[in-house]
Amino acid sequence: MTPLVHLARQPGQKEARWTHLVGGEPGVQTAVFEPTPVAASGGGLSQRVADLEARVGRVAFVKEGIAWFALIVPVLWLIYQRMWLDLIAFLAIFFSLPAIFGSGPAGQEIGGWVSLGLMVLFAFEANDLRGWALRRRGYKFAGTAFGRDQVEAETRFFSRWLPEQVKPAGAVPDPISLRAFG
Repeated sequence: MTPLVHLARQPGQKEARWTHLVGGEPGVQTAVFEPTPVAASGGGLSQRVADLEARVGRVAFVKEGIAWFALIVPVLWLIYQRMWLDLIAFLAIFFSLPAIFGSGPAGQEIGGWVSLGLMVLFAFEANDLRGWALRRRGYKFAGTAFGRDQVEAETRFFSRWLPEQVKPAGAVPDPISLRAFG
């Protein structure tokens, strides 16, 4: 489930370039996936820091929206993302088009238009497919991050996510928050 993102043309722009709008400002919405943490080995602080560093290095950011590289060369995009099952399904669909529409001139033309439509549809759904592939590999959805570009989205996510990961398991609550309960 991804949050609602509105698509709109930037004001004063002549070409039809569309960007995400978040809070009224153009930006990038990114779904963030982290590897499923392994059970704590009972190590000390240095072990926890090493585990956190390893998890931070494996966090995957998946941009919402069209994957332009997947539109231009979808097979290479699937190979680069190591999405083998999706690659097999993609090739099976495209190699079956001549059998479905026939090898005559009319069938070839219809098959060409259908393949073009399928490639555009694939480019729009490619990042969602990547999120599903990450879940199959054991990653879990960690949240969304917003920013004007990928770097800002990563910075915002880690500034919110890292403090949550560093808290010790038996942390003592803040005394000010305890006053509210009497």
